Amino acid sequence: MLAFLSTIVAPQESGAQTAVLLRPPAIESRRDFERIVAVRELRDGSLLVADKGQERLLSLTSFEHAAVNIGRIGSGPNEYRAVGGLWALGGDSSLFVDGYSGRWLILNGARIVGQVSESRPAYLLLRARSLGASASGEVVGARPTRHARGVPRTFDTADSLAILRVSVTSDRVDTIASIAGHGGRGFTRIPARDRLPEWLILYNPASTAEQALLFPDGWLAIVRRSPYRVDWRRADGTWLEGSALPEPKRPLTPDEQCAAISRLLPVTRLRCDPTIFPGWPADVSPVRSRLANMEPTVLALPMGRIAIARTPALNDARAAYDVVDRRSTRVGTIVLGIGEVLVGSSQRHAYVTHTDEDGLQSLRRYDWPREWSETPR
Repeated sequence: MLAFLSTIVAPQESGAQTAVLLRPPAIESRRDFERIVAVRELRDGSLLVADKGQERLLSLTSFEHAAVNIGRIGSGPNEYRAVGGLWALGGDSSLFVDGYSGRWLILNGARIVGQVSESRPAYLLLRARSLGASASGEVVGARPTRHARGVPRTFDTADSLAILRVSVTSDRVDTIASIAGHGGRGFTRIPARDRLPEWLILYNPASTAEQALLFPDGWLAIVRRSPYRVDWRRADGTWLEGSALPEPKRPLTPDEQCAAISRLLPVTRLRCDPTIFPGWPADVSPVRSRLANMEPTVLALPMGRIAIARTPALNDARAAYDVVDRRSTRVGTIVLGIGEVLVGSSQRHAYVTHTDEDGLQSLRRYDWPREWSETPR
């Protein structure tokens, strides 16, 4: 039996919480997937599915049938090596980013029809660091701009990142915002163990970066961390600075530190020893840190809303997502069942993965509330 997706609506003035179930039925696919990180619904109801575990871009025409591969693995024209971003462009056109080389592939429906030249400024500046696309062919991504002295200069160790807007069809590049990065304060070496290779962890397990997401209609959301809020850049280029979202402080206790370590690393990799990691913050961030498995931390929802993945509560394995509208108001929190993760949305449906105790993954579809299909304001 499926565990139904629920939304907790928490009015700010009263603090009351009311659980609201999304409408059944929920439809579930076969357990054919390993680690879905993005889902894109096409106009005929079929799906594009990016499976990072298999490093495959897939087409799913029916939940009763198996998904089929789109394109093939390789370095030739219209081929890819790894799964990266999957973004809606106009109509049934999509942008698929090779997570290994950064190559940008253009799809028409479930077919790869071309790629952005690798000599273009858009490709050279952003490569695999895309943060959304619009129906008009704009793409937004991030590029590191500042690092602490003596820290490896990588995307994940940057103190700040520039948000760049580029075009799929022209060479214009604009810097439109700056966000805070994870911030590097040194790295931690995780020795090889059993058959697992050595790892270098470049940022603290509890550190979080600010997030940015470009919506198909050209609006840009930036999730700020201090204070926790959402700023919006309208399609016409004007800004709406959000008010701080009410959020009680949550001290980063030793138990919280161990929970952060276990979310970043497989349990078998490391016993809990917070002292080996530099740069622990004083409090738990409400926004979940980016995970090594690439699960999305921000998603576009109907009515122009944004879903923001929250740091899980202690001893609660359920994924939760704040829902913030374009007035920068938190209108509720989506809480999923055990083993579920939100990976995609259309105007009518929420797409959620479910991973069972054997590690097998299926895709579930839920209906959004009918009132969520209105035009965004």
